[in-house]
Amino acid sequence: MDGKLKSGVYELVNDRFHNHVGHNGQNFVLACSTPTDDCLSDTESDTCALTRPCRWKVQALHNGNYFIYTRPEGDSVHLDQKLYAMCNPLPSKKDEVMVGRSPHQWTVKESRIKRRYVIHHTGDPYLCWALLDGELGTHVTLNATSSCHMNLWDFCEVLAPPDPAKELLPNVGTLNGDHLFTA
Repeated sequence: MDGKLKSGVYELVNDRFHNHVGHNGQNFVLACSTPTDDCLSDTESDTCALTRPCRWKVQALHNGNYFIYTRPEGDSVHLDQKLYAMCNPLPSKKDEVMVGRSPHQWTVKESRIKRRYVIHHTGDPYLCWALLDGELGTHVTLNATSSCHMNLWDFCEVLAPPDPAKELLPNVGTLNGDHLFTA
């Protein structure tokens, strides 16, 4: 691996607290966790909303930067809309990372720890995504760049489920004109 992140669909997981990144259905990118059995019912609660990590599309650009976006959940009318991870173009430490419809570029670089990445703001390469505590609902903010584990992110690739229409058929051979199926 050359340390460059490839385009794909990922769940973003903080290295220090092991919380996933989601959004609150409004503007903010925040910490959430993986689902528990308690949240598998049809009833909604604030706690259950924090247990639905987003899948983020990470799109490499020719200039070496990335778009990071997700789509609105449960809103079939707006499924074609992208919600980009974005921030103030003139950032300061502790600015919150938000989602919005305007594309925003990020620099994603592998840290000294293999497969752990730092997400830098392109307007200030000394600021990066951070999760300052492990409490669910904590907003992702910009922090001074360092190798601190709360600033490192694991991009866990989400593999698409197999397409039944594209599943491979068993190998077919012939034996004296009769069909012989081999696996």
